Amino acid sequence: LVTSPSKAATWQIFQAAERYLGADCGSRRIGPFELTAGQQGRLEFATPADLLLGEGHRRLRSAQLLIIDEAAGLPVDVVAELLWRARRVVMATTLDGYEGSGQGFLIR
Repeated sequence: LVTSPSKAATWQIFQAAERYLGADCGSRRIGPFELTAGQQGRLEFATPADLLLGEGHRRLRSAQLLIIDEAAGLPVDVVAELLWRARRVVMATTLDGYEGSGQGFLIR
């Protein structure tokens, strides 16, 4: 499960996963932001709001892993709530560059 402040910013994750898994793993691109592999493997995008409302709680608990891309672009309380609800989390952010938002992430 992948989330980010911007859906478009996550396209590289899906491209890399598709290249890494390849046809040998039975990977299939369903759309630009959804990929399946084998019988049960699935990588899909969901907005942070969708994950924190309604059925999103169930999706977070059932996911093996939550990838938060550009985590510095999300409010601290949203990131904290995602960390609390997901089983395993990987956060990625840019530390240099775009308006120094990653530096704020380091401080928090």
